[in-house]
Amino acid sequence: MPRRRDDLRRRKWTALPRPRVLVCCEGEVTEPSYLSGLKGELRIRLVHIEVVPSGSNPKTLVDYAVEKKQEAERKARREKDDNLKYDEVWCVFDVNAHEHIPDAKQKAGANKINLAISNPCFELWLFCTFKINDHT
Repeated sequence: MPRRRDDLRRRKWTALPRPRVLVCCEGEVTEPSYLSGLKGELRIRLVHIEVVPSGSNPKTLVDYAVEKKQEAERKARREKDDNLKYDEVWCVFDVNAHEHIPDAKQKAGANKINLAISNPCFELWLFCTFKINDHT
């Protein structure tokens, strides 16, 4: 039903808030570059990509993600703004020969952290994705 000309009341905001997402990567180049490119291509502003210093293992990566998630929650409480919390937190890492993957999975599950584990490595997944798309 169209608005009457004399009805000057403000319309209610109808857009849903977009989720705020944190992605923590162990890789210093490939994963952040790919994810940043995807973020730009999809025009997603609320995805924060953090690169954990090299030499980390999956458990260290999850520990870092838990710390960042808790920091955001404390800040949200302090500033009374739930939009400062992360709606999703992801850790991206390769299987490689890491021995701490079971510990990382356990801690991630206990803290509602999502895992994206590439096997054997992210670079191979990326190569295959683009190679397949080149032939279609």
